[in-house]
Amino acid sequence: TKKNNIMRNLIILLALVMSAFTFGQTKGQYTFGVGQNFTTADNTANVGYFVMDGLMVSLEFHMMTESADGADDANTDWGLGARYYIGEDGLWAGLNMNNATDADGEDAMDMALMVGCSKVLGFDGKLWFEPNFGIHMPAASDAMHLGLGMGFRFAF
Repeated sequence: TKKNNIMRNLIILLALVMSAFTFGQTKGQYTFGVGQNFTTADNTANVGYFVMDGLMVSLEFHMMTESADGADDANTDWGLGARYYIGEDGLWAGLNMNNATDADGEDAMDMALMVGCSKVLGFDGKLWFEPNFGIHMPAASDAMHLGLGMGFRFAF
């Protein structure tokens, strides 16, 4: 929808502005990331902070579009995440939890376990591309979903 396209463009613009800073995965570093999950069709934005070298905690925002009877309903959920960068090669493993509604209509948490890698794209090491593989466990069902995703991360 037009609203989702405007939001996506705003997030990308914000990410490019923030790319003027450095990304080193070191304690005290802030990051901003945007991503797309190809399985669940949700867009994600997050702000992260390295609490120690290689360990990032983040505040997540998931923007999903659900079609019901031909109409699009936009839904934004929040969540928390943690990611550990393994060594100097850019490999990482992470866990995300975000608010959701279970099959009974009660408040619950969706969970996702992910592994991926960070590869420098440019801007003097400030812009990173992050493809990932994830296992998503939605609160609304007992099924687990395997999926691929990708994102871009900037540090400041």
